[in-house]
Amino acid sequence: MTAPEEVLEGATWETAPDQKRILTSMQQNLTRTDGKIDALTYRIDRKLDRLDGHAECLDQLERRVSEADAHSTVETA
Repeated sequence: MTAPEEVLEGATWETAPDQKRILTSMQQNLTRTDGKIDALTYRIDRKLDRLDGHAECLDQLERRVSEADAHSTVETA
């Protein structure tokens, strides 16, 4: 992709409309890309929240199993 500085290099009054069109197009592409990044970030954050919830459930289950093991050990002793 062309850098904005390269687009403006050697600018003249005659080439200004083309350069403005190119820079406007570059800005629109950046805006779309930024929107896509925001959407992906949102989806990733939601998935991480779900994973945190699953991890919390697994921790609770692990505690319950440990408590059940402790009770069964006491009863058999």
